[in-house]
Amino acid sequence: ILAIAIIFSLNIQSQSKPTTPPNDKVVKKALYTTKEKETARKNFLKEVDKIGMSPSVKTKYLAIVDKHTSRLKDANKDRKLTQSQATTNVNKIIKEQNQEIKNILTPDQYKQHKLIINRYQNSINYRIQNQ
Repeated sequence: ILAIAIIFSLNIQSQSKPTTPPNDKVVKKALYTTKEKETARKNFLKEVDKIGMSPSVKTKYLAIVDKHTSRLKDANKDRKLTQSQATTNVNKIIKEQNQEIKNILTPDQYKQHKLIINRYQNSINYRIQNQ
C-alpha cells in the first residue's frame, strides 16, 4: 500500500509541474531593427489605406492599432519570456486588438484587416521562434 501511495504521489507531482518545450529559449534580442520597424509601419499604412475606411473610422482604427502596438513593444522589451510565452503573449494581444477592430469595421473591411494583420503576426511569431 505504501509503494502504491508513493507511486501515486509521484505521478500527481509530475502532472502538476508546468512543462515547457525542451528547446524553449528565452527571447534575448529585439525582433526587428529600427529600420525594419519604420519600413513595416510605412507598408502597413499603405495597406490600411486600401481598406477604404472613412476618416473617422480610420482614426479610431489607428488608435487601436497604436495602443496594441505599444503593448507589443513593451512585451518585446521583456527579455525574460521564453519563445512559447512570447508567442502566446503576441497572439493574445493581436486577438484583443482584432476584437476591438471588429467592432468598428464592416465585415468586408474586417476581412481585409485580417489579411493584413495576419502577415505581421506570422512575421513576429516566426522571428520569435527563430531567435
